[in-house]
Formats: sequence, C-alpha cells, structure tokens
Amino acid sequence: VWFEKDTLADVIYPVTARWQVPLMVSRGQTSDTYAYAAAQETKAAHEAGIETYIFTLYDSDSYGRDAAAKIEEKNEP
Repeated sequence: VWFEKDTLADVIYPVTARWQVPLMVSRGQTSDTYAYAAAQETKAAHEAGIETYIFTLYDSDSYGRDAAAKIEEKNEP
C-alpha cells in the first residue's frame, strides 16, 4: 500500500501490519531510490510466488495525481 500522508500512517499501519502488507509512505514525491527499493521488494515477493497488488492512497488534487503517476512511471519495466 502506497500512502501519501505521513501524518495518517499511524492510522493505516495497524491494518497493513496485521496482514503483513508493507506500507510505503512516500510523503509526496517519490525518490528514485525509494521506488527502486519498492521494486526490489516486489520482485522478491514475485520470485517467492507471492502475488502482488499495489494500492495507492493519495489526495485527489493535482499533486496527488502527479505523485501516483510518477510511482507508476518509475516502476515500469
């Protein structure tokens, strides 16, 4: 689960942790290093036979839409 707001991560984390789902708090714009680390985790899960889905929770304003689009762009093969 990719999430924009660091201030609300404490609300979301107990739910994702319960199901052993990583919570990736991007705090807005995602760095290349951060996106690479997430891609490596996804690759490792795939190699272990774990099906992976990415859910993004961002504001619906232009900044949130741009941030979500950048994540997708950085994680394309």
